[in-house]
Amino acid sequence: MRKRRTAAWFMAAAMVMGSLAGCGQKAAPETTAAQTSEAKKEETAASEETKAEAESTGEQVELKVFGFKTGAEEGAIPELIEQFNKDNPDIKVVYEGISNAGGYQDVLTARLASGQGDDVFFANPNYLPQLQEAGYTEDLSDMPVVEKYSGLVKDLLTINDSIPGLGMEVAVFGMFSNLDVLKEAGIDHAPANYKEFLEDCEILKKAGKTPVVAGAKDGTGVAILSLAKSMDPVYQASDKMDQIAKMNSGELKFGDVMQPGFALVEDLISKGYLDGSKALVYAAGQDDIAEFAKGEAGFMPGGSWFVAGLDSAAPDMNYTLGGIPVEDDDSLILINAGVRVCINS
Repeated sequence: MRKRRTAAWFMAAAMVMGSLAGCGQKAAPETTAAQTSEAKKEETAASEETKAEAESTGEQVELKVFGFKTGAEEGAIPELIEQFNKDNPDIKVVYEGISNAGGYQDVLTARLASGQGDDVFFANPNYLPQLQEAGYTEDLSDMPVVEKYSGLVKDLLTINDSIPGLGMEVAVFGMFSNLDVLKEAGIDHAPANYKEFLEDCEILKKAGKTPVVAGAKDGTGVAILSLAKSMDPVYQASDKMDQIAKMNSGELKFGDVMQPGFALVEDLISKGYLDGSKALVYAAGQDDIAEFAKGEAGFMPGGSWFVAGLDSAAPDMNYTLGGIPVEDDDSLILINAGVRVCINS
């Protein structure tokens, strides 16, 4: 099992480094030449140890990876695995994907509980603490790649003073603005704060345009507005980690923390800027993009992964992805390490 675990660590690091390479470099702290050299030595040593053990037994180690990225959402995963297998002929990585909508979490839980869990698996952040508490995850705090994360990303990954899963991607959440629609209505720039946002929505409404398109079937679209409004004070507080711990324990009710955000969304609906009935049946990243692509809406809250879909649906649209204008004096960008790569303990 030692050989299998060493290979699993190596594979997890490879997937994370490959996926984060294009979006995490600027946020990462500077690394000295000595640190880089030492990290490379450790990774090389792990690789050589795995190869040596495999060669001594003449067998190929098979690593099973289970995740919720399927179809178009697989992104670079097939290429990463193909390259890994090519570079490490003594290890064969096999990936199986089931979408979240297809019941991924139930299947993962059943496999782990029965002792048939895969070597490496993806975890949704909101469920990861339960997997950690049940003892299904390895603590990855000592992996060399962790030192390359920024402090903010480390905070996102840390649960109960350990890191049960590495971040495979960093998602950015913001507000898409159709600049042509805004210009047609007499608005010369995307809103920088909540006051401007409300003013723009009113102008768009009077011009016969849809102010805001958002999905809420899975929570993502509308939740961006409510989370940004409600959680910003928490993250700006000097005792933020204490507040988060109290929310996790139930001492501080999450519903109470979220009240300002709920009120903001209710205000947008009551003013006719956001159609709540449509939002309830719109899947974020799909139905909202389809409507926004028609070119009749001013704003759409969404994630950075919306860009590919929007560019495909409306290649000529003149839009920006900027901050979420829910504060009186500023707009906010939310980030999340949305996919955690875990090693079965």
